[in-house]
Amino acid sequence: MTTRATLIAARDTLLTRGWCQGHYTNRATGEVCLAGALLTASESIEAALDGWAALEAVLPSAWRAYTSLVPLTYWNDAPDRTPEEVLNLLDQAIMHAAQAETEVSRMPACDLV
Repeated sequence: MTTRATLIAARDTLLTRGWCQGHYTNRATGEVCLAGALLTASESIEAALDGWAALEAVLPSAWRAYTSLVPLTYWNDAPDRTPEEVLNLLDQAIMHAAQAETEVSRMPACDLV
């Protein structure tokens, strides 16, 4: 699964299950936070980490500077955060991942001798 496919699956998970804050998964409602959606949608820990890195790459720089621990979860859990902003961040990361895939596919193949 590509990073873009993982991010699309995470977006679909958020749309299907709903979004929450403060927990990876709200056990009562089934809603997930951004990180919970990414973990749920990923086929492997490597895919989840690649998706996490892609999301953090498009986070506003103020949030990346805010904490070196887990800026993505702090961003998701900000009191004024909205579901629309979370989906927008996913959309930005999906576009970024699609551009990266296009760039890789345009690279000339190298022959290994």
